[in-house]
Amino acid sequence: PRYHYGWSELKSLRKGQYKFIDAPKPELYDILEDPGELNNLVNKKAALGHEMKRELEALIDRYSAEGIEEAGPKKIDNDSLVKLQALGYIGSSRASSKQKGEKLADPKDRIELYNEIKVAQFLVTEEKMDQAEKKIKDVLNKDPSVLEARYILGNIYSKQKKYDEAIEEFKKALEVDPEYYESIFGIALAYKKSGKYDEAIVGFKRLIDIDPKDTKPLLHLGDIYEEQGELDEAMRYLKSAVTIDPEAPVFHNNLGAVYLKKK
Repeated sequence: PRYHYGWSELKSLRKGQYKFIDAPKPELYDILEDPGELNNLVNKKAALGHEMKRELEALIDRYSAEGIEEAGPKKIDNDSLVKLQALGYIGSSRASSKQKGEKLADPKDRIELYNEIKVAQFLVTEEKMDQAEKKIKDVLNKDPSVLEARYILGNIYSKQKKYDEAIEEFKKALEVDPEYYESIFGIALAYKKSGKYDEAIVGFKRLIDIDPKDTKPLLHLGDIYEEQGELDEAMRYLKSAVTIDPEAPVFHNNLGAVYLKKK
């Protein structure tokens, strides 16, 4: 819920017959008597709820990999940072919805909104773009901070070949979370589809910095460099993709096509 929607995460602890869920509105259930988790006992058994919350927090403090969580993608030099910001790949605001201590919405209070998002996604798969656009705009009117909704609207615009509008929506998501991977990818893809290859290359390389194991940016870089006639560069990225996922035929096919062009 936190990454895609900007809502609070849910953390739980099981102790004997009781299950505690730590959320903005905490929950406590006797799962032997109430396996469907319909009767919240957090008020009736407040002492037990507080005890389990403390135990859960202690476990999180003990086992959380702080080094991994805080490491993030590799640092960006100043020149690259300026270029990324100019092209929209990094939000001008560094205020992230993931900051510790920030009060986030309880997912239980957003079920209706979640269902509307899923309807919009279904309409996109059905190629009913006008209906999907209206539905997802309704969601954003109710909660402008939902990252997934921003991404969906950007994707709709991209499918409609409204690339400038798509990039603007993806940028809005990055204002909320500057490292929202899907929006960085959306911007790069919109630049590629609109023929702005140099701008697209910057974005796809940024994605590789964030997640070196994702083959999608490698595939797109291979396509772009092949289109530009830079066959050695195309081969380099496609070979990297093959190394990561040797079973995927598309990488072998594209690499073979580049080899043929070099002959």
